[in-house]
Amino acid sequence: MLKRTIVVAMLSALQGGAMAQNVCDVALKSGAFNTTDLAQTTAIVQKAKEDVCNSEYNSASEAVSAAQASGANIGVGGYTLGASDAKATASGKFSVKDSKFCSAKAEELDSFTSVRARKQIADSALAAWTKCIETTNRDQLFVAYTPLSDGTGMTGILRRKVTNENANFGTIEGISTTATGAMRTQVSCRVGTTEVKPDTKVSIPINRTKIAITCSKPATQTIAISLNATVGDQEWIYLNSAERADQLKQQTLQDALNAQKRELMSSNERIADLSRKLAAVEASPALEQVRQQLSQRADALQAAIGNTDSRVSAVDGKVRWKANNDGSASCVNYCRGANYENWAGVCLAAVVGANVLESCAKANYGGPVHCLCAAH
Repeated sequence: MLKRTIVVAMLSALQGGAMAQNVCDVALKSGAFNTTDLAQTTAIVQKAKEDVCNSEYNSASEAVSAAQASGANIGVGGYTLGASDAKATASGKFSVKDSKFCSAKAEELDSFTSVRARKQIADSALAAWTKCIETTNRDQLFVAYTPLSDGTGMTGILRRKVTNENANFGTIEGISTTATGAMRTQVSCRVGTTEVKPDTKVSIPINRTKIAITCSKPATQTIAISLNATVGDQEWIYLNSAERADQLKQQTLQDALNAQKRELMSSNERIADLSRKLAAVEASPALEQVRQQLSQRADALQAAIGNTDSRVSAVDGKVRWKANNDGSASCVNYCRGANYENWAGVCLAAVVGANVLESCAKANYGGPVHCLCAAH
């Protein structure tokens, strides 16, 4: 019996002027869209950015809107865009290729450490993934999912694209899993209202509808799950244990801090080059005013880098999760209290449920919350 691949055609060219090689080509390499996989989402957003920066549009507003839909609103710094950034081209159209948004390096996405910026990246990738599904002409299954932070499963959306609105192209017959032995009995999914378990056959028509999908598993185990259908192959959805998921969060944050350090080193090199140029003009009285202006800017940049470097040094290697807060204490107090999990720190972020960001100072979260703390 053949099985249906859950192919995720994540993205398409978002606005006019799409290149033949677009962001969908990047997305099609993966079989399932994990909204918390930073490497996956940043690759999608970066490709969407490249597509926009290499395209021309009929108006300045259209060019700016395309860039904003491709991630121009993420974070700060190079990822900003204004109406004046759309310039007329020789062909009479408009482009944003000379904007700060287009000149920003790919590493800038990797250096974002805040939960808010990372959620912006995921949201931008998901929006484009949805856009691609709406424009594809393939009869396929698509899934976007978010692993639960406690390692007990995932929630997601199963999109069943059928080009003929009055037809279907097969049925979902069950699930496969890498879980073995008694562990298999603790694995299950729910597709819409139908519960699906390993080794149990069901019949769910694959039609045009969008439907919720959830899966549950033991929190201590890392496993993979796939949907089986009457057409195609199978594709795995990987779900980590709670411990492994926490390790990956810390590693991702450490990678971002390292990316920040590399950016700081690059900034220092640019300052050194600027200092050499300043020395070359010092002998010219006519350029004294220019020299003073450049020196002031260099001093301000160096101060900003020093402040950022000190913050990175303060956090580097000391970021830990306090995961036992039942939600009745603010993460500010929970991080600060040495009586909570036997160490004290400063709150960086509060995450509830499936990566929902809350304020560190919130008095009551209404349920369990993970507190990200920088240890003293």
